Amino acid sequence: MEKKDILKNSYTYSFNTIKSPNEIFELLLGVENWWIGIYGETITGFSKKVGDEFSF
Repeated sequence: MEKKDILKNSYTYSFNTIKSPNEIFELLLGVENWWIGIYGETITGFSKKVGDEFSF
């Protein structure tokens, strides 16, 4: 894959917060708390450590 393709298909988002990097990291690991389905979908699997996988 060429660099231009990677940049075109990448997504970046940034924001400011008073929370620490560790607090944000822990919040992001709790996928079930922030990725909620509109139509009652459920999340199965794990998201707490490197290599974990989940399905939505």
